[in-house]
Amino acid sequence: MIDNPVPWPGGKKVAVAITFDIDADSILHTDAGARAHRMVATHSMLRYDRIR
Repeated sequence: MIDNPVPWPGGKKVAVAITFDIDADSILHTDAGARAHRMVATHSMLRYDRIR
């Protein structure tokens, strides 16, 4: 245990974060199947492109 813990606002004891990790590779392989490994440009766009 910590000897001098930082007090939480309102006397709270716990913080929780719920996150979802969506893997761009999975989308491509689900949609394109066996030809997904040849779709280099699509893979790059899914991985690195920003949504505008």
